[in-house]
Amino acid sequence: MRQIIVIKNGVNGDGTQWVNYAFWLNVPVAARIPLPSFTSQVPSITGPELTALQNGSVIEEVYTSIFTDTQSIQAKAISDYNVKQAFWNAQSSFTNYAGVYFDGTWH
Repeated sequence: MRQIIVIKNGVNGDGTQWVNYAFWLNVPVAARIPLPSFTSQVPSITGPELTALQNGSVIEEVYTSIFTDTQSIQAKAISDYNVKQAFWNAQSSFTNYAGVYFDGTWH
């Protein structure tokens, strides 16, 4: 499974560059929330990747960054990805309340 996917990039008027990229982060079983109608912003997504995003085992987070050289954006993307993945790894005790409702009593 890919982890960091560049969606598009370009140049700003001041000569800096921008990049729009997605993180695909693994989600612990306890924190998974299925999103069966999820649509990815990654145009080259495969069937198995979409299934993982829709069943909640992977979550997509999309970011835009400004940079001046390729090495700096690559290092920043990897660093940011590792921080986000550490967050998701820490969610192993998460309780999924999706679908819970209150009508005088919690169900």
